[in-house]
Amino acid sequence: MILLFLFACGAEDSGTVDKEKDLQFQDLGGPSSPNTALDDIVNATQLALQSGLPTPALIRDTYASFLVNREIGCPMMENSDTTSWVGVWFDSCTASNGYGFFGTALYGQSLIQEGDMIDWSYELVSSYELWDPNDYVFIGGGEVELELLLTGSNASWFGRVGGTYSYVPGVEWLSQGGEISLFMEGNITDGEEFLELDGGVGYRHVQFSFTDMIIDSQLCDGTPQGIFRIRDDSSYWYEMEFADCSKCADVYWRDQRQGEACLGDSIAIAGDQIIADLLTF
Repeated sequence: MILLFLFACGAEDSGTVDKEKDLQFQDLGGPSSPNTALDDIVNATQLALQSGLPTPALIRDTYASFLVNREIGCPMMENSDTTSWVGVWFDSCTASNGYGFFGTALYGQSLIQEGDMIDWSYELVSSYELWDPNDYVFIGGGEVELELLLTGSNASWFGRVGGTYSYVPGVEWLSQGGEISLFMEGNITDGEEFLELDGGVGYRHVQFSFTDMIIDSQLCDGTPQGIFRIRDDSSYWYEMEFADCSKCADVYWRDQRQGEACLGDSIAIAGDQIIADLLTF
């Protein structure tokens, strides 16, 4: 009798499950129009792109500018007697020079040079607040990685930035801070540049993302091609696909055309800045 009852319940439940599956294909509502005017959000995005895109190099160099000011015992490194800033630390302290360290970080790097070949890589995994003698705080939490291979004038790279970072006296985007999950890879071969961007960036006043965004000097004279999205205050996204070598794209919001945005030049300039940052060490 118990077995028959279980089978009966299973038969009744199957109809309920099917109805629940059907619900996921129904429009459950939401706003009928964007909260932010297209022109306003495009202007905000252009300003944000002018401040640059996050790169491993900027975060690494800012982190290094604090850690080179450490003293033995502050912060306490895994090797307590080391004078190096490379390695693992966990601490809450202020050095006699006014630099302070709270949290933890693991930083490692490798530099191999043979003839005209340079193989440069590093990784930073961290959660910290670092303060300078003027009491400005560098907040960092996440993971940063770069692999860069230089052979003469040619180069190839893979980089990623994930996490949250901000430092008011910092340069470029870092002064306003950002929440980031951005991947970048590319190469320079015989003077021709290629860069691909994927992932998202959240600044204080605007959030946007890239999907298969290609900037290729041999394709469309370097005009960016790919999908770009900007988040509206409604939590839905303005979406545009740059194609056919155009610097402009139709903009859609919930599959409704809203107009056109010409962000190609701004994205291209930000891409050039990424390449310049990656090649500086």
